[in-house]
Order: sequence, then structure tokens, then C-alpha cells
Amino acid sequence: NDLTPHVEYRPDHNLDADSWFGIEHFSSQSFCLDFLQKSFNSAEYDLLNNIDVEKLDFIFSYQNENEYYFQNISKAQLISKKLLHLGDAFRYEENGKTIIVNSIADAIYIKNQDILYFKQLSSISSIFKGIDILYREATEVETNNFLQSDFIKLEEEFSSAKVGKANRRRI
Repeated sequence: NDLTPHVEYRPDHNLDADSWFGIEHFSSQSFCLDFLQKSFNSAEYDLLNNIDVEKLDFIFSYQNENEYYFQNISKAQLISKKLLHLGDAFRYEENGKTIIVNSIADAIYIKNQDILYFKQLSSISSIFKGIDILYREATEVETNNFLQSDFIKLEEEFSSAKVGKANRRRI
């Protein structure tokens, strides 16, 4: 409901349950999607046909002339099964495809504020290609330089090869 008290993204920050990360001036970032940088007109885009469903990376909802709600589509969320649809009319589908829609979006972009809100960078990195530069692992050289810092005392058998992925991201 309230996204305004967002936290600037830092890989080592653990969000509270009701908090969001925010990237301000999002439209000027290299990983901002082209259609977010101009006025949105759905008529400019082709309709999705059944064969293309397997190629989906994400879905989004455009609302209130200002808000974009994004959800990553993993293969686990695209289900192919026999379906019995219970709606206005019952219908059976032999090869029905269903996308599970999460109750909370993976990312929300508020255009007039130019802020992208999200909870986990990993869940939006396939939507916003290149955004993972905000959360990269230290190289071997960067890790070695860090381990040579004055405040670190290494035991003889410890080397940069023993620094795991999570700690390389912190470095």
C-alpha cells in the first residue's frame, strides 16, 4: 500500500517484511525497458498467441496511466496440464497452459516518481537485463585485495578460493 519509505538498494541489506528497495531516476538507467521511457500504448504491440507462451519471460500490468506491475515468469510458474475450467461455463482443455500470478508483484514502477520498487534483485534480473550490475560478485583480484586488508588476519590454509559466492557479493 505504501511504497514511499523505500530503501536504496544495497546487496547486504535485509528488508523488513513491509519494506521495498527503490531505484530512483530509473528511466535514466541503462537497464530500464524502452517502453517505460515513453507513453505506453498497448495498440503498438502484437497479441500473444498460444505458441509463444513458452517464450514468456515476464508479464506486466499497466494501471492508472502511471503504474507498471511486473512479475517474472519462471518455468515453474508456467504449468501445462489437463484443465477443467470452472467459470461461467465448464470447459475441458487437454493441453491447457496456466500462469500462476503472485499476489505481490516482483517489481513496481511508478512513472511519475520515476522509481522502480522491488523486494529481490534476483527475481527481476531476467526482466531488467543488466540490473544485476547492482549486485555482482567480487573478482579474484578484488577478493585477494580485500583479504590483504589490515583488519583481516588469515590463517595459513585460508585463501580467496575459500571465499563463497555470498561473501564475494558482499566484498
